[in-house]
Amino acid sequence: MYSVILTTRYGDSLRDPTAEQIAAASQELLAIADPEHANAWMELFSASGRMYNVDAYESGLVIYSEYADHDYEELMSELRFRASDAGLVTRLWTIMAAHDLDALLAEVGRLRGIRDSY
Repeated sequence: MYSVILTTRYGDSLRDPTAEQIAAASQELLAIADPEHANAWMELFSASGRMYNVDAYESGLVIYSEYADHDYEELMSELRFRASDAGLVTRLWTIMAAHDLDALLAEVGRLRGIRDSY
């Protein structure tokens, strides 16, 4: 069993967000400058106890984190990269909302390879 929560830049927590809510949250984040509310994130809680987080900032910074637990205590993996538009953030969040862990890990692996090739 999986659980997904999208937290928008203004603090709204959306459990199992729709495609429209995901697109709106990612567009809003990159379209409006607001340093006091500079990020939004999605958390995917797995039945195994692991938690996956994609935290996106208005600057284009995106941080993928994988934790061994739901309490953010044991960081297993982290990847920082830049998104030039809302498309990448929307894609990652959509994958997470679909509870497609294999696709999420594949996309993160692809992004890691692109980042490491510079």
